[in-house]
Amino acid sequence: MNYKKIIALALCIILSLLAVACGSKRELKREEKKLKEYLKAKYNDEFVINKLDYYIPQIGNLMIKGTASPEKDKDIVFEIISSSLDTKSSDKFGDDYRNNGHVDHYLDYLWSKEINIDYSNRIEEAILESYDFLYVDFQSDVDISGNMYLGYTPEYSDIISEYSKFFEIRVNIKYRMNNIEKEKMESIVLALIKVIRQNEFSHYMIDVSFNDGYKNYDYSIWKEDISNITDGIQLEEFLIIDNEGE
Repeated sequence: MNYKKIIALALCIILSLLAVACGSKRELKREEKKLKEYLKAKYNDEFVINKLDYYIPQIGNLMIKGTASPEKDKDIVFEIISSSLDTKSSDKFGDDYRNNGHVDHYLDYLWSKEINIDYSNRIEEAILESYDFLYVDFQSDVDISGNMYLGYTPEYSDIISEYSKFFEIRVNIKYRMNNIEKEKMESIVLALIKVIRQNEFSHYMIDVSFNDGYKNYDYSIWKEDISNITDGIQLEEFLIIDNEGE
């Protein structure tokens, strides 16, 4: 094969790759500007974009994914994703942030610590019992993380009073007791259910486990059932007893 042809072909490939790389950099730079505009519109605050790159969760689904921080506190780093709403367009991401779909986890990061503290205190107050382990897991539903332009950064009280329906809450409690009484277990679980129902979260579950050194008594209940339980009799169908103990 003619060496000149080989060299010419190699140069064409290199130039094509460089053109694609330059185009990608320009698109990412444009997306950085748009994401700043999106975050400003959503939270009325200034943000910096730390890094961006292409992300393909499945074939044919191109996204741009990265992290951002509020300018006033760059120790806060949260994930942000931009997706095309017009997958048939040759310019999938376009010039206007309003033509893209977005997911950001700013509020998740901002309020996860507060909700853990708040609900730990509420549960401890309601149950008035010591427990081995308490975990409140706070997760955002995609609706509030998407194109929902709040126009301000909500306080924690706003999240609980106005936006609780967009969030999930999960609670795990483990008890170690020498003498386990059925009525005692039921009163603890019912008190916990009452606390969880104070706010209308989009989804919630509780897992309460009792152990006396011989057996495990476990209640795992999801939102659909938590909403309907009012007494100990209804709890019986959710009790699982493990005879092997620890």
